[in-house]
Amino acid sequence: MMKKFNLWPGLIISIFIALIVLISSAIRLDQVDKSDIVLRNAGITFLIAISCWITNHYILGATWIRGKAQKTGLALVACASVAIVILYPLREMHTENFPMMSLRGLPQDRKLMMMAFRGLMVGGLEYFVSFYLQLVTDSQNSRIENERLKQENLEARLSLLKQQVNPHFLFNSLSTLRTIAADAPTKQYVMQLANVYRYLLGNEQEHLTSLEKELEFARSYIYILQERFERALCVAIELPETSLSHRIPPFCLQILVENAVKHNIVSVEAPLSIRIYIESEMLCVENNVLPRMSVEESTGKGLNNIKERYQLLSNQEIEIISTSACFIVKLPLLK
Repeated sequence: MMKKFNLWPGLIISIFIALIVLISSAIRLDQVDKSDIVLRNAGITFLIAISCWITNHYILGATWIRGKAQKTGLALVACASVAIVILYPLREMHTENFPMMSLRGLPQDRKLMMMAFRGLMVGGLEYFVSFYLQLVTDSQNSRIENERLKQENLEARLSLLKQQVNPHFLFNSLSTLRTIAADAPTKQYVMQLANVYRYLLGNEQEHLTSLEKELEFARSYIYILQERFERALCVAIELPETSLSHRIPPFCLQILVENAVKHNIVSVEAPLSIRIYIESEMLCVENNVLPRMSVEESTGKGLNNIKERYQLLSNQEIEIISTSACFIVKLPLLK
């Protein structure tokens, strides 16, 4: 990715170099009728300088060139080449009074060396100016980015501390409610709800969890849903014991089950069926498609959350298969 091009420093430096050439040439000039040669020499120098600035800026910002030494070497060679391209058509220009342009009568190799030397002088100076300006800019951007990250980290920590208060209070209240509940179904429901919150609180900072723990959490969450929908929600879990030691990002199963309920009709007349199974080292969550007639627009946050976590943690992609009959999400099992 190329950095934003800034031409103004290059124009200023190029004008400065051209003025130096103009003044030094004018001092040597003792005949007024040769003033056009002085101006032409300064103009050519300006053209070389601005061309070298553009070339240096491109090379410094090129991500395909690795290493500072490679960039420096390539920049100097490129500037020498730029000078040759500009000066070679003017190699016979009559400028006896100006040694840097006195190329008439010189052997071909000497002419090329003189041209390249001029490009190296101008381009080298501009390269190190460009390099210094880039260091200053990168340093400023780095300080700004560090301050932004510190602020975001502070805000995130404060937000996390605030969010912990209510869940812990609710979890403690559920534990008390389970103790004082009179009938078994209520105790069971409260216990499963407490399990859900226990898992949420215990794994909010974890990047990966075992499939066994995730499945226990999913069973508690599914129990709560089935108490609500009863026979309208059918969930089949077909996971072999050998797969339970694998790991996945936490809350993935809960998000996929929640999405299935959110985007489909759940009724006794048209039950929603969810199947959780293993296929080709992938954890699969499949549901039949019973689209709601009226449903809030999907933001895709749940699936995007899972996608991004897999990319960050394992650089692997999840698979999504959507047909008119079924919707399947396949999650890679991590070691």
